[in-house]
Amino acid sequence: MRLADILFISFTHLKERKLRASLTILGIIIGIASIIALVSQTAGISASITGTLEKLGPTTIMVSSTNPRLLRLTDVEMFKIREIPGVVEVIPITFDRVSIQVSGETQQTTLIGINSINLNNLVGEVKLTEGIMYSDSIVPQAVIGSNIAKNIGVTIGQPLVAQRGNNFISVQVVGILSSYGASAFLSVDDGVFVPIDAASSMFNKLSYDMVFVKAESVESVDTVLEYLQAMYGNDVRTISVAQLSQIVSSIISSLSLFLGGIAAISLSVAGVGIMNIMFVSVLERTREIGVLKAIGFKNRDVLFIFLSEAVIIGILGGILGVLAGSALSYLVPYILSSMVSGSMSSAQVRATQTRAVGSPPAMGA
Repeated sequence: MRLADILFISFTHLKERKLRASLTILGIIIGIASIIALVSQTAGISASITGTLEKLGPTTIMVSSTNPRLLRLTDVEMFKIREIPGVVEVIPITFDRVSIQVSGETQQTTLIGINSINLNNLVGEVKLTEGIMYSDSIVPQAVIGSNIAKNIGVTIGQPLVAQRGNNFISVQVVGILSSYGASAFLSVDDGVFVPIDAASSMFNKLSYDMVFVKAESVESVDTVLEYLQAMYGNDVRTISVAQLSQIVSSIISSLSLFLGGIAAISLSVAGVGIMNIMFVSVLERTREIGVLKAIGFKNRDVLFIFLSEAVIIGILGGILGVLAGSALSYLVPYILSSMVSGSMSSAQVRATQTRAVGSPPAMGA
């Protein structure tokens, strides 16, 4: 029997049972689309988070005090860290969660104290859409992220009032940063940046909240970490960008396997559905099978008819599943990766800020 005749008979049978065939195809679509979308989703999130970490550079190490009562990250400690073999740069920062007010508009944000040259060295070159970068002095000047400027309508030269608790300080906006995108630990687009000496003076800080240490090469990062551990023991918390990337990769890999397993189960259920519908179809069509054999159809021809029906269902479900999964892989990862990477920096800053606020008055609490 010709293949064309077998396919014609198979299509005719499927048309007669549209609802059953459609539901089976839908099961295949869901299974395949789930696999493609979920795997692409986790890959997209992984790439986004890794990209935000890479902006800091693979040789960057984050250092913070585990107990500010026992160890304060002062200029003395900065000098000690600079003397560690393999260290090429030490970038101290301070940050405070504040409420800023401009022309009656109020927004919660993070006020970050960091020298202008260190800001560029830490997150890469930052560009200004308006104004100039502040000078590294005690003068209360600020540059603000693009989101802050949009949300509350800040303009160059406008005074900005920041409130933390019962403390009110006023800084003059001298520059507005261009959109930077997601970044780890420092939310550039949502931050207010001031000279570190000005920030320390405004909030009476005697030490720094966090220190970013730059090693001379990727190979020397582990050596620097060992020196820091030997010098401070459990009094500091250290983690390198490379270590953080490994943690993220491990989590994403586990998540990919888990989600892939769920999607595989869904696809397996769809496969069982095909077998079930074929079995039911054979039972329902025993009289038709007898007629086919009576008019000269061989057992092989009858078998090919049923197998071709299963193949047609599988191919249609597979094609539509790939199309649906590809569409979802463009939409879902983009949305979720933006949400995750966008919240990553603020979550890191807020978590450390909570620790800093809970420290003694010497830390600016």
